[in-house]
Amino acid sequence: MSAWRRIAIEHVPSCQKTIEEAKDPCRMWIDLYHELYDCHIEKGHPIVHTINEQKSSEIYRFAFLCLNNKVHLLLSLYVGVFF
Repeated sequence: MSAWRRIAIEHVPSCQKTIEEAKDPCRMWIDLYHELYDCHIEKGHPIVHTINEQKSSEIYRFAFLCLNNKVHLLLSLYVGVFF
């Protein structure tokens, strides 16, 4: 397993399947963005509260770590495009 994938799964275990299926870090962030969006909608209508607090917290925390260059370089390079 690649280092970037292992690190991502460690930080966002609720999205393990999504991360494992991503072909590269760029695709992973696209897919995590969609996962995050799904945390904030219900039956296709945006809502104010978060439906899946754990998942959204993991994704936001991981994105913050990546934006601050606290993890793998490839993950840090691509996160800025999506957040």
